[in-house]
Amino acid sequence: MGLLAADAVRLLADLRGEAPLIHVVDIGANPLEEPSYKGLLDMGLCRVTGFEPQPEALAELNQTKGPNEIYLPHAVGDGSEAVLHVAEMSGFTSLFPPLAHVARLL
Repeated sequence: MGLLAADAVRLLADLRGEAPLIHVVDIGANPLEEPSYKGLLDMGLCRVTGFEPQPEALAELNQTKGPNEIYLPHAVGDGSEAVLHVAEMSGFTSLFPPLAHVARLL
């Protein structure tokens, strides 16, 4: 499932007290499934900076985001010039070239 258990999020909230918000950086924030930090967001315990280069996925993120979320239309790499390999299926866009034997499975 990947989500933080509700009890763990409540415990974190209690331990955190008045500390600053946790800053989550989501590389490839495509909303294919509920993010593991959703419980933290729901309780106002974190802020999210997400990076999503696919326009449709970015539009969905920006349409549903809350006050502690910002999403940017960038891919994240090592700073060198690179080719973004845009896949037909959402969630498979990458700076890494597609592997033919994996693509056949999809």
